[in-house]
Amino acid sequence: MVAASCGSDDDGDSAPATEAPAAEPEAEPEEAAPEPEPEPAEEPAESEAEAPTTEAPPAELEIIPLRWSTISTASQGYLPSVIIEQGIDEEFGFDLEILELSGTGQQWTALRGDETDISSGSVLDLARQRATGLEAKGLTSFLAYNSPIVVLDESEIATFGDLAGSTVGTPNAGLLDYLIIRAAGTEAYGVDVGEDAELAEAAPGLLNEFIRNGEIDATLQFSSLAFAPLATGEMRALTDVRTLMGEGGFNPDALYLLYVASEDWLEENPDRVDELYGMINAGIEVLQTDDSVWPALAEVSGVEDPALLDAFVAEQRAVLFPPYSADLIAPTDELIQALIGLIGEAEVGTTGIDPDAFVFPAS
Repeated sequence: MVAASCGSDDDGDSAPATEAPAAEPEAEPEEAAPEPEPEPAEEPAESEAEAPTTEAPPAELEIIPLRWSTISTASQGYLPSVIIEQGIDEEFGFDLEILELSGTGQQWTALRGDETDISSGSVLDLARQRATGLEAKGLTSFLAYNSPIVVLDESEIATFGDLAGSTVGTPNAGLLDYLIIRAAGTEAYGVDVGEDAELAEAAPGLLNEFIRNGEIDATLQFSSLAFAPLATGEMRALTDVRTLMGEGGFNPDALYLLYVASEDWLEENPDRVDELYGMINAGIEVLQTDDSVWPALAEVSGVEDPALLDAFVAEQRAVLFPPYSADLIAPTDELIQALIGLIGEAEVGTTGIDPDAFVFPAS
């Protein structure tokens, strides 16, 4: 795990002291008391009015460290990268440090070992990890269901149903996406790729190469990493997870990928949770409105052709940061129960969604 400590020195930890306003010159007696019967009590009142205000300026937030584990080449890494680059962390009282992950699943080990404070994962993995003792809670959603299943453009595989007998890749066989395509594919096409196809697991960055060199026939892929080969026509999408969910009768608006936080950090910093959400929301605002940050983000995801940039940004903005609310807990549990019914509790790895697994913004 490689740590990259970032932060801007432009905003110091303390603002310049505000000078007290110069005292006003005392009024001449004839101007201060034009009436013939001035009362002496007025003079102390004038001195009292000149005294500095008792209302102190807002104190600057103490800068505290915050560790965020992420795969920086995937869409999960866009938010922490922009927060650091724009100095948003310091603005909200944090010194954010990115801890690099090379593959899915490592974040849970880091959370268990107190090596990170924030990371990301699916709502299913959060439920699994909490069931085995990990104290972590969901903070907010960062992505909607949209991962495609891709093949080379010249492949003879035309539909999801043609995957029977092929070799299908996935970043991990336990991913929520993969379980969904198994269950939804079974419902819609009568094909369970977990049973009817050969499995190939690999890091997301390698799956495109495996497709190119013929080691696998198709793969489930993160949308950010599939964009360039799809846009150039090198690959094509058979379908995507969201479409399959609809075809299989599942709710595609259920909670999916989340940013999660260590409960230890939340309990140790209860007075900083509002600032944490403020930092996250400010970073989201930049990603949704500031086009200047996107060329670098596109490049790390393999989109280097400027002609593809606008389409890439539009696609990412359409699926990043979907709704996150307590109202989505019940439909998410319904999805998990459907997966259990079709695939089995042992493979799903949990009995359902715990409402206490989430923290929501105060407002």
